[in-house]
Amino acid sequence: MQANRWITAGMIGVLALGSGPASAAPARPLDRRQTEAVQRADAQCTEVGKTLAQIEKTRETIEKADPSTITDETIRDLKDQIKSASNSLNTVERSIRYLPADNADVKTRTDKIASQRATLASASESIEAFNKRLSGVLAVGNGPDAQKDIEWVKTMTTAYAPFQLAADPKRAAELAARVQDDVKTLAALLQKFKPLMQKGTAEGKEFKYWVEQAESHVGQFRYKCQMYVDKGADIIPQAFAKAIKSAEEAAAARKPAFFTGGVADQLEQARRNVDAYAAAVGAKDPKTEKLRAQLAETEKKIESLRSTLRQEILASTKCPPDAYKGADKAQLKGLVEEQWKAEYPKDELLAVRFVTPEWNRKNGASWSAAWKSWENYDRSEMQVRVIVKTDDKLATVYWVYINKDHMSKDLIKIEARTKGGGSDEMLMANVEQ
Repeated sequence: MQANRWITAGMIGVLALGSGPASAAPARPLDRRQTEAVQRADAQCTEVGKTLAQIEKTRETIEKADPSTITDETIRDLKDQIKSASNSLNTVERSIRYLPADNADVKTRTDKIASQRATLASASESIEAFNKRLSGVLAVGNGPDAQKDIEWVKTMTTAYAPFQLAADPKRAAELAARVQDDVKTLAALLQKFKPLMQKGTAEGKEFKYWVEQAESHVGQFRYKCQMYVDKGADIIPQAFAKAIKSAEEAAAARKPAFFTGGVADQLEQARRNVDAYAAAVGAKDPKTEKLRAQLAETEKKIESLRSTLRQEILASTKCPPDAYKGADKAQLKGLVEEQWKAEYPKDELLAVRFVTPEWNRKNGASWSAAWKSWENYDRSEMQVRVIVKTDDKLATVYWVYINKDHMSKDLIKIEARTKGGGSDEMLMANVEQ
């Protein structure tokens, strides 16, 4: 009985060993049609692999590049490639779906398909990440700040609209004091809106339109300033010499009208050029101070020459023309008289003459130091002359300035505090009441 138990145990052990892996049934071989199916699947996977190489190249590009530089067409093509490759893999899977899964060749193709699908999934994830990055860089075009920036650039276009510096030295000085900061601001906004311009968004197109004009206008202004810096100190003194020569010729020929005409015009233009030079170079620059000293000497020489014809000039000076015929003339005249008497109550005001036939309207922008921003303006200006009795023989002609603010319901302001800013003399006998 003991011996039978050992025999039985031994047989059970042998059976147990025989049931291990070594005794598993071998993988079923593929028949001809199955083998051909595997070969076709392999060829299709190879074609998918070529597409995947293109996908990977594009994927690397969109992951590294500024998203605003990638065209919509690039992303659209990438999505189409992913869809096409995925459809091809679906076809491959269907073609080997019923083949023996334990066959080595079938398993190799199945693993390859899985790997290729993983690549496609990664590419799709890259597109999602790209879209998030793109939304981030385009966010600058959303909200009130973006429109505020665009309005700022539009105002810059107006503020730096081309003009001759000598025609408006005050404006030139204002812009010269700001131009460096404005150039930096334009550069910063260009960088900020660059993605929007590259993608062609509505905000990007609007910004591009205005910033190109602003850059052009600022560039022209800087060029004109540089011309004064480079040549002003040499050219402006030539204008002094020309004015003096004209005054000398007028005095020698006893022609008083020259002093109230050509000589006065040349001297005024020289003054404006000195002011423009000061705006471009700096009011305290040694060259500016030298020019101002030369201007003062020129004015002194011309006044000396003018004095030799004082009586002739007085006799030839007529009442300024009264050219304005507007319906509001009587109202304006009343305002000028009222303001002049308020400023100089002891003066005997003889006449008010409107020397220009119409208002001069101006549109633009000026910098507000208080608000630290550009402020648009739209106003009309007019110069008038007031004639005040000096004594029984002489009268003095002064300037008065009228401004109409169209942005404040045509509010009218009179600037009459002008004594000390230039005047002319004339005989009382020549005053037309």
